Amino acid sequence: VQREITQRILEYDPATGWLYLVRVGEQDDSLSVLQVIDPVEKKVVKRIEVGLTATDLLFDEDAVYISNFDSKSVFMIEKDGFAAREFETGEHPLRLCRVGGAVFVLNHTGNSLQRLGDKSKTFKLPKKALPDNIFTWRDKAVITSHAPDRLYIFQFDPETKKFSTLHELEYPYGDVTYDTRNVSFYVRGQYGDVVFATTHAQADSDLRLWVTDFLSGKLFIIE
Repeated sequence: VQREITQRILEYDPATGWLYLVRVGEQDDSLSVLQVIDPVEKKVVKRIEVGLTATDLLFDEDAVYISNFDSKSVFMIEKDGFAAREFETGEHPLRLCRVGGAVFVLNHTGNSLQRLGDKSKTFKLPKKALPDNIFTWRDKAVITSHAPDRLYIFQFDPETKKFSTLHELEYPYGDVTYDTRNVSFYVRGQYGDVVFATTHAQADSDLRLWVTDFLSGKLFIIE
């Protein structure tokens, strides 16, 4: 490893007992790499090159999905045999989420939510902004998105295919684009002070959703 923090994603799969380790390329034009690791045997089961600038990983019972920010794609890798398939996405796919039995990708500068699969469909977000993160909550998707002067928290219903606004905050955010050379939000290179996500969320035992916004320093509790 020649660059800081290139080992970006590490997830444990209890169904297989594997670790999924994703790192970005050593150079900006180098492919990211997925390594499937058996921690008991202490060996790499499989090494697979994916797209440019991997930003997120999601897995279910059948496959592993990886979003590739600079390739405009999501790789789907089957657990049984490791066959790989690449899905084309909108501009700068950033986050992945599974809701309503389907896998969705959030396109950052594309300002859209896209359902993956043979019947792919793209849903434009209701406000012009830069979506940052997506979460599953009460069988729906919750999306955080920043405009230069406000934060939006949207909900998407996979049944009706419609968005609603859960919360809106006015705040002078300025430029929060991940695809510029703004060092605070620079997903390429993975330097030690990079901010991987500006919003995070967690549901509690009462099914309320707690959302933190790093830039405004605020916590929102959604019921």
